[in-house]
Amino acid sequence: MALIELKGITKRYGTGRTAVLAVRDVDLEVEPGEFVSVMGPSGSGKSTLMNLLGLLDRPSEGTYRLAGRPMERLGGRGLARERNGRIGFVFQSFFLLPRLTLAANVAMPLVYRGIGAMARRRRVLDVLAAVGIEQLGDRRPTEVSGGQQQRAAIARALIAEPALILADEPTGALDSRTGEGIMALFQQLNAAGQTIIQVTHEPDIARHGSRLIRLRDGRIASQEAVADRLSAEQLLASWAETEGVDGSAG
Repeated sequence: MALIELKGITKRYGTGRTAVLAVRDVDLEVEPGEFVSVMGPSGSGKSTLMNLLGLLDRPSEGTYRLAGRPMERLGGRGLARERNGRIGFVFQSFFLLPRLTLAANVAMPLVYRGIGAMARRRRVLDVLAAVGIEQLGDRRPTEVSGGQQQRAAIARALIAEPALILADEPTGALDSRTGEGIMALFQQLNAAGQTIIQVTHEPDIARHGSRLIRLRDGRIASQEAVADRLSAEQLLASWAETEGVDGSAG
């Protein structure tokens, strides 16, 4: 069974002559364990599609099934439960609370779920280790690098064990080498079975996924398997060999 099934999804803003169709009649299936990249020019509908997939907005027409469940029938509380239970979000700007430590930021989804302190601590340690920053949990966002902040944001997305990670320009605020480090982490997570959908405007970042979808004017213009998929770990190792330094990225 597909994790995501979209049929005839349309999102309309406004009415009459001033109506804008941000997404038009989109059919899409995403299987568990896929790593999908979405590209398109400005105004192509990328952000609207991600908002619909993340249950942050409702379609004007069409059906959306997430893990077999019809989302269009749910009310606000039901959508919030699905969003908090099944979807992890990673954003370009990290959105970490500056006054909290990285560990406390990562734990926030479990706080909202009412998970006890002991259980939260164990899970936070596990996910910080999974993204390679277990030694930084007691630091605040301003005390670490951009790449380390994004790793904390990914840990926050992972902590509730979501079925799906949605990443909006996850390397957009990072230098190219640090961005490759984040892509290496995404590839490791995907190899372990995590389903990931990312929006990016960078062709080389898109090539780290297993499937590429191109949007234009709110429609899917094309979609194809990535035949020449990049390996972030190999690229980082190549840079390290060239520079004579360790290949890890912040």
